[in-house]
This record gives sequence, C-alpha cells and structure tokens, in this order.
Amino acid sequence: MNVHIDQAIRELLTEEQLAVYEDYMKTLPERMMTAQFKDKLEAAGLGLTPEQENALIRMMADGRTSGINESEYPELYRLSSLLPEERNISAQEMNLRYQEYWYRRYMDTAKDVLAPDQAAVFGEFLTEQIGVSETLAEYQPWPEMES
Repeated sequence: MNVHIDQAIRELLTEEQLAVYEDYMKTLPERMMTAQFKDKLEAAGLGLTPEQENALIRMMADGRTSGINESEYPELYRLSSLLPEERNISAQEMNLRYQEYWYRRYMDTAKDVLAPDQAAVFGEFLTEQIGVSETLAEYQPWPEMES
C-alpha cells in the first residue's frame, strides 16, 4: 500500500477501528471468494447466514495462513520445504497444488459450518475455482522464478 495512504488511514482511525480495517484487508481474498460462493448458493435457491459467512471467511483465512500438514499431503510438504530452483515443477504448478490443498482443507472444515446441501454447492464451487485457475495457467503462464 502507498505509504502516504497508509499513514493517512492510521491518523484517521482509532486503534480499534484500525484493527478491524487491517483484519478486513487481510481477509479480503476470502471475503471475495465467499461473496462469489454466496452468489452460487443464491442461484441454487439457498442462502448463507451472516454467522456462516463470517465462519467461512475465518476458516479460509486460517487455512490459508497455516502450514502444510505433512501427514495430509506429504508430497506438497516435501516440495514446500525445497528452494524453488530445487523443485521439479513450475511456480505455477506449485501454486495450483497449494490451491488444491487449501480447497481440500476448506471442504473438510466447511462441513462443520454448512448444511449438507450448502456443502455440496461449496464443493462444486471449489472445483470450478480450480478449473478457472488451471485454464488461466494455460493462457497466462507465470514467469519462472530466477535462482
């Protein structure tokens, strides 16, 4: 963020408001994803309560910032411990593997938050998201990281 804008925000908000703002900004990717999921739920004639929405955002943010569990996904754990130049896959493929791992964890955890019909739509949504990422990867390859 621009240093001047950041400073202006800090001067404008109280400490409590700043904490709320920073939390909001840190969870922005999850908020955007949840908004897209809500749209898919509504198209299926289902809804999401504010409590479910907040729980999903928190669950996804926690999942994204937690480490890779070796017992759940040993290959990704091994790859994540290597330097980029030591991996036998592209940075783009590595990102797709992370995304699949996170989505699998989201789905497992979402079962505690969502009703079965909502969870089914969430599974479809996550599968579609991976498909979009794979399609984008085909048309917009990432530059390889330099060693």
